[in-house]
Amino acid sequence: MYSFIKLEDMNLAEAMEVFCDEYEQERSLVKALPKMDEELTSLFRELLENTQKNGMGYGLIIDDRLVGYIGFFGPFDGFFGLCKGVFSPFGCNTFGGEDKGKVASLLIAKCME
Repeated sequence: MYSFIKLEDMNLAEAMEVFCDEYEQERSLVKALPKMDEELTSLFRELLENTQKNGMGYGLIIDDRLVGYIGFFGPFDGFFGLCKGVFSPFGCNTFGGEDKGKVASLLIAKCME
């Protein structure tokens, strides 16, 4: 069973834990990514806090545990040429859990509602 939570209502510590776990998994595959240290953790925490305060998005809860989230900024007019009402994906996103593809799909579908 799953449910959604608004990005601004997510627990920051829990969201950072999901992010750090996923970052380390990705880093094990992409050796060029820097090691997670205090400076990098602080940078990502600040990005997430800013997105929570000024953006929009959702977190996904599965079995009472946050497994991923996606955040956007916008809408912006003229972001891509003459487009109106564009949302930037350059907020934050983390897709974890056992089926990352499903987590990503559910979150993106929720944002498209």
